[in-house]
Amino acid sequence: MKTLKLLIICFFVTSYSFANISLEEKSALIALHNATNGDKWNSTWDFNTPIDTWHGVTVENDRIVEINLQFNNLNGQLPKEIGNLIHLRKINLGFNKLSGKIPPSLKNLKELISLELFINAFNGHIPSELGELKNLKYIRINNNNRLIKNTRESLIRLADLRELLLKSNFLIRKTPNEVC
Repeated sequence: MKTLKLLIICFFVTSYSFANISLEEKSALIALHNATNGDKWNSTWDFNTPIDTWHGVTVENDRIVEINLQFNNLNGQLPKEIGNLIHLRKINLGFNKLSGKIPPSLKNLKELISLELFINAFNGHIPSELGELKNLKYIRINNNNRLIKNTRESLIRLADLRELLLKSNFLIRKTPNEVC
């Protein structure tokens, strides 16, 4: 009987430690893992452990607020589900092998302060949706070599922007003087 009580207590403690992170946020992390060959990352995630123990994931008040997976051998495309991590303040995926388009779903990250996607292989347009992120202070998407255009209107809307790194991309339009 004592063993059964201990087992029940362990079950509730384990359930409680997982229950406060929303299913939508956990699913977004799993989508990121699957879309970027997570099994081949330098430091991968054990889905059987609490999310706050996963490499590069910071949790505060039961919300995922930061992802820092630079130099971690991410290879693939960012999934649209990344936009479901609505409490993110910082995301650093620099020095990886990410490709494809930067997902427009980033517009959902209204608390985002720092977006670091430098030294990857992203292509296409810099999403104009970045202009909807009013808290964004740092954009580092330099050295992708395949980003082809910068949208003036979206950059002008970022009034609190402190750092914008776009070098070593194939930008066709000039950065507006209002941003510089």
